[in-house]
Amino acid sequence: MRGAGARMELAWQSALVPRAMRAKRRGCGADCGRSVGGGGARHGARRCAARVQAEVRCAAGGGRGDSRRRLKHNAEGALFVDARCIDCDTCRWMAPQTFVRREGQSSVGHQPTKEHERMAAYRAASACPTGSIRLEPPRTEIQAAELRKAADSFPFAFAPDVLPNVFHLGAADRQSFAACAYLVARLESPAYMVDVPRFSRALASRVVKASAGSAPKWMILTHQDDVGSHARWAAELEGVTRVMHADDASRRAGTTECELLLRGGGPWELADGVEIIAVPGHTRGSIAVLDHRAQALFTGDHIAYSARAQGLSCFKAYNWYSWEEQLRSVEKLLDVPFLHILPGHGRAHHFQSNEDRRTALTALLAQVR
Repeated sequence: MRGAGARMELAWQSALVPRAMRAKRRGCGADCGRSVGGGGARHGARRCAARVQAEVRCAAGGGRGDSRRRLKHNAEGALFVDARCIDCDTCRWMAPQTFVRREGQSSVGHQPTKEHERMAAYRAASACPTGSIRLEPPRTEIQAAELRKAADSFPFAFAPDVLPNVFHLGAADRQSFAACAYLVARLESPAYMVDVPRFSRALASRVVKASAGSAPKWMILTHQDDVGSHARWAAELEGVTRVMHADDASRRAGTTECELLLRGGGPWELADGVEIIAVPGHTRGSIAVLDHRAQALFTGDHIAYSARAQGLSCFKAYNWYSWEEQLRSVEKLLDVPFLHILPGHGRAHHFQSNEDRRTALTALLAQVR
């Protein structure tokens, strides 16, 4: 890696928030622009989310023409993306050799020929929140076997050399606009999840297996947007403790039932080496998870890397609570020791050193103020 803020070779350097998320901004009209005040901002976010969920349902087959048609930009060959794509960026960071962005949606830019390319593309197909990545029929026995193998590879160690105990859970959920969910599992300490993927009993079974045969101890929900099917996961993972900030809990989402609701400004030590940091701004109760041993910060929707901006971003267009609070929360990270950003939306990023991290965060603050 080279240069300040060197990019992780995982292709996790971010596209800005996807087309479905952009609809959040449009959905509420004037309400969406209310940046302060807990009730107004949260109400605006809920109305926006409802509007986008309607768009997603339509994209999944609700009546805008032939939503399952093959997009015209796909490279000739068996693998393709159909018109249900919501531009969530999942496939592009998971299999950058195969998928590209064209006219606001993903397409196959290069047909995967090598086994590692096919497996990456098929993992992306498994993770796709709308099931938009498909193979022209009929599938061969080899294709069917590789698709099953790819789906069964989650939880997936996406960066085993630098983050050997951190796993991507795949199964991106339309309810959270394809936010990434993670599992951290070590033999010497209890496992925990950060946010939740689309619910699947098969995936839940593999999560337990990856967690040394027992359910993760904690399910940390970083903010109100990405809670998805948390209740189903909690019911399936016996004994798991859902952790969320009380300022983001709501009866409508069922998160008032979380077993541990944090209050105040923290920080909170969840376990040895695992710390929760309050980062209000995107939402009033946004939190980040600092894993000291991994030197990783799970940021939810607080901050991520943007490939388009070629640097860090905190996505002002999608701020539901207070922009000034969010900038203060970014400032707070200047002295927090971490080398990896692992976000919900946007892409991950690796810093070469703590000095590199401070330089990048300082540049971000200078740019957005």
